[in-house]
Amino acid sequence: IRAIRPGTSGTMWLGGLISSKRDITVKNGKFQGKKMAHLTLEDTSGSCKLVCFPDAFQKYQGNLEIDKIVLIRGSTNRKKKDEDEVSDELEIIIEDVMPIEEAIQKLPHTIILRIVNKTPVVVEKLFQMCCNYRGGCRTLLEVHVNGHYAQIEVAEKYNLHPSIKLFEEVENLLGGDTIRCLA
Repeated sequence: IRAIRPGTSGTMWLGGLISSKRDITVKNGKFQGKKMAHLTLEDTSGSCKLVCFPDAFQKYQGNLEIDKIVLIRGSTNRKKKDEDEVSDELEIIIEDVMPIEEAIQKLPHTIILRIVNKTPVVVEKLFQMCCNYRGGCRTLLEVHVNGHYAQIEVAEKYNLHPSIKLFEEVENLLGGDTIRCLA
């Protein structure tokens, strides 16, 4: 979220925790009587405001709960101070919402496992663990030893199927910040 700068525009993907939500009933216009919501999305770098208009709210309201971790696709919107002046405050207009569990399984096309100064025994444990999660997601090993590293693509038959359980097991074995997913 920190990467969203003043002047940022267009469609983007954001992931984080929904930390606040305020449901609103539209009072007039073509959506009169329908629900929409104002939300706050947080990650470790900051927070941003989200707006979910009635069509998206109806479709995604089950995924828009406080303390839920989600991936949001949305477009930027600058709030207006008044008729002629736009504020620096940025809102994201929600277009798509995916629970993180679903996003992890659907979106990645490549998984990179970072192995830093690990013993052959740990690498063997990693291999055995990963055999339980075979799938169609291209998998790379980024091996770091004594200040040097190499990136190795595993054979297709050892490609992984992304899941939260896999990621938890890998981080328990290798430590934090050891998995990257490219979508």
